[in-house]
Amino acid sequence: ITRLTITGVRNLVSPVLELSAGADVLFGDNGSGKTSILEAVHLLSVGKSFRTPTARSLIHYDAEQCT
Repeated sequence: ITRLTITGVRNLVSPVLELSAGADVLFGDNGSGKTSILEAVHLLSVGKSFRTPTARSLIHYDAEQCT
């Protein structure tokens, strides 16, 4: 993954991440969305969340869907 655009996942507000060919580090305050980014990548790769069995609970409360 070199570029990731996330829409409608948990508390994320449509971030666009440009990733390097090497290692990337996510850091920030508690509740800033680090785990939500990892959850979005997991959803993209296996089609389900690692935190919840229901897809609706990972979609932002104002959104109908996530991409």
